[in-house]
Amino acid sequence: MNTIERPNVLSVDELRERLRKSKSLGPITCWHCDEHPATDVHHVNSVHHDNEPANLAPYCKRCHNEVHDISDNLTVLSLAARQYDNLQRFRIAVGNQCAAYQRLRYEPAESLELLDNLKDLEKTQMRRIRLMLKREPIYTAYLSKIKGVGPAIAAALISEIGDPGRFDTISALWSYCGLEVRDGKARKRTKGEKANWNAKLRMTAVGRLVPQFIKMKGRECFGRDLYDQYKAFYVERDTGKITLGHIENRARRKVAKVFLSCLWVAWRTIKGMPVSLPYAADKLNHTHIISPEDWAGPDWQDTVQAVI
Repeated sequence: MNTIERPNVLSVDELRERLRKSKSLGPITCWHCDEHPATDVHHVNSVHHDNEPANLAPYCKRCHNEVHDISDNLTVLSLAARQYDNLQRFRIAVGNQCAAYQRLRYEPAESLELLDNLKDLEKTQMRRIRLMLKREPIYTAYLSKIKGVGPAIAAALISEIGDPGRFDTISALWSYCGLEVRDGKARKRTKGEKANWNAKLRMTAVGRLVPQFIKMKGRECFGRDLYDQYKAFYVERDTGKITLGHIENRARRKVAKVFLSCLWVAWRTIKGMPVSLPYAADKLNHTHIISPEDWAGPDWQDTVQAVI
């Protein structure tokens, strides 16, 4: 199938808004298969910062995934990861409710049975996720070798990024993750503004992954060592200028950004895509650059061919 030649005059925001209102305004047919309702905005020349109207085309989800080489396994993994998170949140809530009633000297037998069932469902879902992850080279060759990266976090990272080809530079991935710095400050969503980054990916990287590294204190873990290094740097540089809470957040965001940059390099290497130098090396002439080998060991690429 080839993209059907049709003119588009809408901006990227206008086209996305039009797709969101497809129920009330009527669906737009996918310009690739000319059959199913469109849900996504595809960049025809594969340059994702080129948002000229002529470069934008409405695609259905399956066609968009196929163009970007996102397998059905990866699509289902995304659903499974989100379902696991939902199950985990519900299980925690039910557990807290049961504990509260038990403190009041009640024994909510039916609720405790529900809690046991939720634990079983959570374990079943994790087994499914582990099987799906074994089919993804970026997990088997790279992420599985990094201490502190469990299957739940790996599934969320892989499924939310989807295709590293969408990001021509490391900075583009940082921006998509909401970790771009503007005027020396981290990005924040202001009231009434629609966030133009992936909030789930940001929470996974900063709110789930980095805390896992921090918990590895006393054990050999590159992520924990990196956190300690950046925390000490910011404490020395910024104490008295900003609060300790802001210093902590800076250290966590820095670790997340370095991790994501190495994930970007490893993933594009596995898929045979070109890899550019990070900004620090290309523009600032830094000589010590953290690489995927620092996280997963020097031999991580040796297993790539075995899993592709």
